[in-house]
Amino acid sequence: SCEILRCTFTANESKTGGALSCYTGTTGHATAIAVTASTFAGNNPLDGESAGSKGGAVYVWCEVNETSTASVRFVNDTFFQNQSETGGAMYLEASGVPEEFMVNPAALELTSLTVYGNAASVAAGGVLFDGFKEAVVRNNILSGNVVTAPNFMGRIDVDYANDATLKSDNGFNLVGTS
Repeated sequence: SCEILRCTFTANESKTGGALSCYTGTTGHATAIAVTASTFAGNNPLDGESAGSKGGAVYVWCEVNETSTASVRFVNDTFFQNQSETGGAMYLEASGVPEEFMVNPAALELTSLTVYGNAASVAAGGVLFDGFKEAVVRNNILSGNVVTAPNFMGRIDVDYANDATLKSDNGFNLVGTS
């Protein structure tokens, strides 16, 4: 497993996850990732490589199969002024065998996050959830994020792909209205 506690990630660059890129679930990778009380600010894709970039600050890919598990937790973190093509702050992706054949599907929890002032050029200025089933989100602020694509009409602060769903789990979330 991998645990990150009280760290600051500022002005980092990468095509996937400007500050942090995590792979979990399959053999050879961590089965659990926890990021707590950390700050991600001003992280971007590499200069000239913004096309196809995912997660200005964080990119997480969970691949699960019939026997593997994956757990990803972000608690009490701040994401501010990060940029990417999709998922200005975070791009969270789960893939593998169909869920009905999994013993333990990928688990994702986002608790007490502030995701503000991030930007994406195509979709999801704040967070993009891709493929996670019933990600648990509670007590988060997701607001003030932007998508810079001309005539963009989709979700700005939070977006979903590949049947991803969110479960508030008795928590309250403030999600922007724009």
